[in-house]
Parts: sequence; C-alpha cells; structure tokens
Amino acid sequence: MTVSAFLKRLLFYLVLCGAAAGLWGGPARPAYARGQVGDESIVSFARLGATEKSLRGPFDSASIDFSLPANWKLSAGARLQLQINTFFAGDARAVAGTAAPGSRGGRSFGGTLQVQLNNVTLGTVLLDQPGERTITIAITTTALLPARSDGRHLLSMLLDTYEPCGAEQYTSVVIRSSSALLLPHQIVAAPTDLARLPLPIFQRSFLPDAATIVTPDAPTAAELQAALTIAAGFGRMTGGALALNLIPAARLTDELKHSTHLIFVGKPSAFPMLKEAHLPAPPSGHEFAAPGASPDDGVVQMAVSPWNDAKVLLIAGGDDDGGVIKAAQAISGGAIRTGERPDLALIAATHPQVAAASASVDRTFADLGYDAQKMSGLGGQYAGYRFDIPAGQAIAGDAYVDLVFVHTALLDYDQSDLMVSLNDEPIASVRLDDNSTRLGSARLTLPASALRPGSNQLTIRADLLPRVVCTDPRGSGLWMIIRPESLFHLPLAPSQDSKMPKRLDLSAYPWPFTARPNLSALAFVLGSDDPTGWNIATQIAADLGRQMHGTLVDLVVAYGDTVPEQVRKERDLLVIGRPGKLALIGELRSSFPAPFAPGSSLASDPDAPVAYRMPQDASLGYLELLPAPWSAERTVLAVLGSDDQGLAWAGAALTTPKLRGALTGNLVVIQGDQIESRDTRPKTTAAPATQPAAATAEPEKVKRPDIFLLLAAGIVALIMLSGAILLVVWWRRRSVQAQRAGAVPDQAEAER
Repeated sequence: MTVSAFLKRLLFYLVLCGAAAGLWGGPARPAYARGQVGDESIVSFARLGATEKSLRGPFDSASIDFSLPANWKLSAGARLQLQINTFFAGDARAVAGTAAPGSRGGRSFGGTLQVQLNNVTLGTVLLDQPGERTITIAITTTALLPARSDGRHLLSMLLDTYEPCGAEQYTSVVIRSSSALLLPHQIVAAPTDLARLPLPIFQRSFLPDAATIVTPDAPTAAELQAALTIAAGFGRMTGGALALNLIPAARLTDELKHSTHLIFVGKPSAFPMLKEAHLPAPPSGHEFAAPGASPDDGVVQMAVSPWNDAKVLLIAGGDDDGGVIKAAQAISGGAIRTGERPDLALIAATHPQVAAASASVDRTFADLGYDAQKMSGLGGQYAGYRFDIPAGQAIAGDAYVDLVFVHTALLDYDQSDLMVSLNDEPIASVRLDDNSTRLGSARLTLPASALRPGSNQLTIRADLLPRVVCTDPRGSGLWMIIRPESLFHLPLAPSQDSKMPKRLDLSAYPWPFTARPNLSALAFVLGSDDPTGWNIATQIAADLGRQMHGTLVDLVVAYGDTVPEQVRKERDLLVIGRPGKLALIGELRSSFPAPFAPGSSLASDPDAPVAYRMPQDASLGYLELLPAPWSAERTVLAVLGSDDQGLAWAGAALTTPKLRGALTGNLVVIQGDQIESRDTRPKTTAAPATQPAAATAEPEKVKRPDIFLLLAAGIVALIMLSGAILLVVWWRRRSVQAQRAGAVPDQAEAER
C-alpha cells in the first residue's frame, strides 16, 4: 500500500468516527407523541420562564413554580418529557459520548434524579448513562392538584449521586429548557368567583394577562374616576403585571370582545351590549336588576363573556355616580365578600380614608398577622414583614426591632448568619451560635433615614450553611424559625415634614402623589372628550397603584374646565391631555416652566440651550412640574402632548422605568425615546450673596496686603542689585591690581 493510499484511508476513518461521535453526543430531539396532544398542550420549561438548570452532586435540586390558565380542565394522559445531559466526572468517555450503559473500566452509574410535582413523586430517573437523552414520565391525577394556597404548581427535581463527601467525582446533570409538560386539556368557562379577584383577569400563567376597561362614550367625571380607581387597584393587586387599556364603548370592536377580559364601568344604559351576557343582575333600563339592592348601592358582578367563554366580564356599576364609585372602590380592594351568589356583590358604603390615627408603640409580628416563619434549605432563605407608619406620623425616638429566632445546631457559624434590610437598605447582621439554638434574640436599630411614611418592608435573609459540606439540602436538617413574639418598637409623633418647604423635582416622582397610602391626595384632571388622554391616565393610575401602600383607592377625577375649589386645595393635580383641550392649561399659563401660547400646541421655551424652529404639526411630549398658584402646599404635574403621539410619549416617560430614570428638574421635552430634562428655575446660593458685601465694606483691607508685598519685593530687589554692582566693582579692582603686580617683576628682569 502506498503512503498516499494509506493517508486517504486514515482520513476516511477519522471522518467516519467524527460523524459517529456527533450523532451520539448531539442533542436528542423531543419525542413528542404525535396525534395525542395538540401544540397548545405542550408547555416547555422555557415557556414557563425557566432557563437551563445545572445540578451538581453529591446533592442538588431545582424547581419551577407555575400556574395554568384558569379555563383549562386537565384530562388524563398528562406527562413530563425531561431532556437532560448527564456528565460523569472522571470518565473520559462521557465527554466524547462513547460510554454505554453497563460499560466497565469507567463510571457507569451517576446516581438518581427524583422528580416531584406538588410534593407527589412522579418517578426516579437512574443516571446510568452519560450524554443527552429524553425521559418521559407519567403525571398522576393526584400530582396535578396544587399543594399551595395560591393555586400555583411546583415541579421539583432532586439530584442524589450517592457519592462520598470529598471524592471529587461529582456527577452533573443539565436540565434543558426545552423539557416540557404535556397537558391534554379541555377549554371550559372561566371562573366567576368575586372572592378570588384578581383571578381570572390576572392568572400569572404562561399566557399574557390583559384587560380592557370600557367606559360610556361620554362618561361623567365620576365614571372616569371609577375607571381609574379600578386601574390603580389592579396595579396594586398585580404588581403592575396586568396590561390595561381604556376605551369608550363605541370603540369596543369584535376583536377586542374576543381577545381580552372586559371591565365595564358606569351606569347600565351606556352598555346595551351587556344584554347579550348572562349576568346575575342584568341591566334593566337605567338600573341593574339586583335583588335586594338599594338605589344608591354599588353593583359588582362577573360573568362569562358571551363572545369568548375563556374570558370574563367584570362590571362596576350603579344607578348613579355614587354607586359606580362604590363598586369601583370595592374592586380596588381585591377579594370581595359576596352574598348568596359568588358572582354578585352589593356595596352599601366604602370608607377608603379610614385609618388608624395612631398606632401602638410596640407591635409584635403576631399583631401584624404573621405566624412563625420557617426558613429551611441550603443557602439564602427569606422572610418578609410589612408594617405601616400612619400618614402624618413620624418616628419620635429610637426605633428598633427585637428579633426572636431559633435554628438548628447543624449550621456552620463561621458562614451562616442573618442579614436584615429595611426598605431594601441593609441595616444589620446577626451572628449565630449555640446559644441561639435554644432561643436567640437581637435588638436591631431601625434608622430613621430608612423609614418612610406608609408601608415599610423588613426583609430577613438567613444564610444557612452546614458544618458538613455533604449535608443533603433536600432534608429538613437546615432550618431557622423567626418567632411571632418578635416586635417592632416604633415611637410615633405628629410629623412636621408638611411644614418644611420642599423643592419640586421630577427625579422624585411619584412623590408627592403617593405620599398618602390610598392616593387620597391625588386628583386627575382630564379633557372631557379625550379618549387618548383617558387611556394614558389609566396607565399612570395603574403604575401609581403599584406603588401605593393602602388598600381601597381614593383618587379623584375632574374635567379641565371645572376643577372644584375643594379639589384644588386638598389634592395634588395630574393634568393629562392636549393643551387646547384643557381650560386649566390657559389658567396656569404664566406659572408653567414652558408656557403654551393661546391656540398653540407647542410650548414656548426661549431660555432653552438650543432653540428649534418646529412645524406646528410636530409630535412632542411635555412634562411640566410646578407649585400650584393657589396653594404652596399643592403640586401640579402636567402630562401634555402636541398631539396624541406626543401625549403617549409623555405618559410612557412616567410609566417606563428605563425612561423615568432620565427625568429631572421641572421641565422635560420628549420625542420618542429622546428625553431632554431641564430645570428652568434660577439657581440661588447664600454664599455668593454675602461675599460682594464684604468686599465693598473694607476695600483697604483687601488692597493693603498687596502694597506691602510690592514694597517688600522692591526693597529686596534693590538690595540684590546693589550687592551685584558692588561685587562687579570689587572684582575689576582686584584684576587691575593683579596685572600691575605682575608687570613690575618683568620690568626689573629686563633691566638686568
């Protein structure tokens, strides 16, 4: 055989081996059973929001919590398809993917992977082969029943490699995000139990949550107030995760009827389409036919949508404006107490402003509604506690928390500890020891600078690390309990902050609009015929609700041409709309940082660093912050647009965290994502005002040091010059004398 033929054959075998290795080690395709489940029933881990997870021996675990759509009724045949890649450390063949089950000369068993759903074991996977593979595990009916009170499911994967501690031959398992739950189901009508609000409008499943608020075509200010109240309430209940929009009834298209949950707000005569729905209290003329209702009651009801039984209709109504507002405020509080029917509630009265005028100085965790909280497992574990400082109150002494806790004796005290934060600001750490295994306590100061009016959050992080490295984290050996007799010591007194002048600045938004727990110091001022402005106000209300501290929302809405005097004096104003559609803009013209000329939708800003010549139809958004001319204690924030596009940009600047971080000063001009923030107010400081007065009072004292210095410098220069002249004269005389002395001997020698 020639050398050339040998090389060709060798190259052929190398290519063949490489292809075989690629087929063996490449990712396995999902083995979904065709024809048995539809694509909508395949829920991948990635769809649940889970990323790829890597587990490493000797012990490790991973979990995914999720919710299913409320209108899914699961059928038999559910299963889990788990895609994993197993690696045996110390087995070189596992890297190349050439090991086979039962092979000798290397590791052939890496342990087990136990799979649980809702604390029910589905099966145990034997890790007896390295590389990629897909395992199908049946899901029992019992395992599909949620074990948590919030109805969410928990899928857990627990790795046990049966390896001795310190062997350094750990098995690792990668769980692919393409793993999936196969969940055959039927679509059923969505639940309509008002006691479960915000369900089913907000479900936290892998499907997007969205709802549309529908108002009358010409709503009263009270009906718009009710709509924004509901928006703020859902913002609070969902943490801002529910997509909300507002439209008048005339803009309710067939597509919207089918695609989203609908929230109708107003009196029944404005919504003739509700006659198609099977409501517990159907509309009848100018009222809802609710058995036992008084004429001034608010009516809250829920029904399956007649246009899509996977969606619901939520109605906040009444025979008059007062009833509509009561219904909306009841919804803003969350779960509603119902009567004979779970889908209907009659609201006689609401009291959103009722709050404790004072609170006890010492409040135990039990007083706040917290039982003993157990934290268990390896690593960081959390417990949270909320407490309120009532509006108008402030800390008047040393505030502290007396923490009472107990923990297992298996902890490594050099690495385990408690970290305590107040409103996301670290304030203390607690060292653990054997004494606290019986009952430990620690008094931790609550800094006044970290406390704030309204709701406060104390977060306790327990870092639990065992003395023995190979302690199984799945067991109950690592634990700590925060006892309910722990207490907050909060000495309170009337706050003086309201008497202190504050410099308004957009960087502090949402202050002062969230200063009171229930938004009870906030009023929206809107155009009477501006659906775009109403919708943007809905987005802002939902965002403010997300940040509020109270329960029942108590904001107010007024139209721009009729803002009551009481509203002006008692509330801060959020003015939203087009300048030409709001009479209040003309009234405030002289107070605006950048005023609008009559008939113009573009602000005049002659002191801007760059003056642009803009066409009258240019799209620009504006945020202008100013103290109310009628009260120094009240604030006005105008959210304006030269057109609907500019108005949308201005609203997005307040509700989008990335954009809101660029806000500062009292004037912001927005064009798309481009935000120009500026402070138009003159910058005054005390120091420059006093320095010129001092300079004119004693001019001689300022100049005399300069004269003395010049005179002294002149004298020194004169002395140095005189010394230099004398030195030169002396040197010349000495040279002449030396020359003469040398000439006399030469002459005598010549005479000889």
